[in-house]
Amino acid sequence: MAQDQASIEGLAPKKTKKTLIILIVIVLTLITACATGYFMFFNNNKTSQPKVKVETEKPPVFIPLESFTVNLQPYPSEQYLQISMTLQVKESADEELIKLHMPEIRNRIILLLSNKQAAEIASNEGKKILTNEIVECIKTSFSGSATPQKINAVFFTSFIIQ
Repeated sequence: MAQDQASIEGLAPKKTKKTLIILIVIVLTLITACATGYFMFFNNNKTSQPKVKVETEKPPVFIPLESFTVNLQPYPSEQYLQISMTLQVKESADEELIKLHMPEIRNRIILLLSNKQAAEIASNEGKKILTNEIVECIKTSFSGSATPQKINAVFFTSFIIQ
């Protein structure tokens, strides 16, 4: 029995050493995993994504125009165009300038439209060209002003050729 007790005492320190090493490895692994998770989660948000003030774009300003009715260039017969459109500008300051010079704008558009033939503007491509021409027509500076207007786009709300 004395021998059994001695062998048990000899084994006991080996078993506790092994268990102690396993416990230390498990604890160190858990600490490493927690520290890695903490630094990845908290430090990654602070360093990789610098705070940038995001300026929200102002919504565009739309200016509806009264409808236009003009005689088109006769080919092969007399035809007329009835059209309504809306202008798009970037800021309300541009809107005020356009409203101030509305008679001049309407005159420019009427002169432009009355020089067109129905065949030119009936197709989608012709309408796209017409919108670009209207934008360029309005962009030219008004009488007594050196700065051109800022027009983003022209949208047709009604387009009738008869």
